[in-house]
Amino acid sequence: MKSNKRNFVATLLMAALLPAAMAQDVFPSKPIRFIVPFAPGGIADIMARVLGKAISDSIGQTVVVDNKPGGGTVIGTELAVRSKPDGYTMLMVSAPLATNPGLVAKMPYDALRELAPVIALSAQGVVISVNEKQPYKTFAELVAAARKQDVEIPYATPGSGTVMHLVGQLFNAEYQTHFVHVPYRGTAPALHDVVGGQVPMIIDPASTSQVPIKQG
Repeated sequence: MKSNKRNFVATLLMAALLPAAMAQDVFPSKPIRFIVPFAPGGIADIMARVLGKAISDSIGQTVVVDNKPGGGTVIGTELAVRSKPDGYTMLMVSAPLATNPGLVAKMPYDALRELAPVIALSAQGVVISVNEKQPYKTFAELVAAARKQDVEIPYATPGSGTVMHLVGQLFNAEYQTHFVHVPYRGTAPALHDVVGGQVPMIIDPASTSQVPIKQG
């Protein structure tokens, strides 16, 4: 792997609801709940709010974005799965929907059986960014520092099981580095701590990272 960018399908809109909704005489007759299993301020949250506004304008009914971060998206996803299947709950999901079954010993739901895909919304790259006060000015310098036996470099991500989490572990396997995962409940709090210097680096979707290091 020669680049610090990885392409992946990042976000998918899903629903635990469609058959019952189609049977109703008038739909929608009440606000629609749009669950985002990440903290406010990240790319998934922003996309949900833009999409929710467009849906609301189109159907003449309020779309309420409900942020439910935590558990590597398991908390928000389970909430959607347990919601009444009446057509009034939507869920924004990303890579953890596929990776969590391999990382969580006992999943509280079966996504393939209990959720229905609606539409793929975006594809994004992955970028490594560092706090500007760090001594690593290029990707090569970062890797060289992280390969030292006595050095462990923490990296923030939007959560456990995300593609960003797995990219860090892939770097460890391919480059014999010592990156240590620090999961957050979304991009916004992770990026806040990196900018503030509490964590030296972040692996995040390209559209939200602020301080990209140079490719080298």
